[in-house]
Amino acid sequence: TAWGVLYISPITRLAEFMAGMAAYQAALKMHAGTNLWSRSKATWLELLALFLVILSMSGLTWISKNLLATITPQLSVWVLVAGSFAPFCILITIFSGQRGAVSAFLKWRPLVYLGKISFSLYMVHQLVIRFMYKWNGGGFESDWLVFYVLYWSISLLCAAALFHLIEQPFQAPLKRAISRYRPNHT
Repeated sequence: TAWGVLYISPITRLAEFMAGMAAYQAALKMHAGTNLWSRSKATWLELLALFLVILSMSGLTWISKNLLATITPQLSVWVLVAGSFAPFCILITIFSGQRGAVSAFLKWRPLVYLGKISFSLYMVHQLVIRFMYKWNGGGFESDWLVFYVLYWSISLLCAAALFHLIEQPFQAPLKRAISRYRPNHT
């Protein structure tokens, strides 16, 4: 299906990956050794980047569903799932400086914990969506609020369990195993 190829395939996600690497390089140069922005300027830039991402996601969702879906369904899928990658690169570049009030808020312990379990969340989210759709017969349009509450509750619980029962216990042994094969550059 177009969804499978354009959402899951690494080949179609290559532009996002390359843009992420460019954002990383830009962030390194932008934040190298100097206090480039005051706290207030950094806060405004963070808020502007967040606004740009929200505007991009909502605008491209509308374009995908209302303009592209009937003309070119494949492009519609790509725009829906990946179209906002450039604003996300800007957001990551700005937030990597960690100088604004929004960055300070993101250091709040519950949000840091969500960051720690984010890989586990990435690993389970698609399974939870598929299970919920199969369990409900294919749609939650009439009960979208119930869907979102259940989706996030189940996903976060599964991600926390996966993190604590599998990911975290295996981190140290994997690091030791990998370090044995890493060449010494001394």
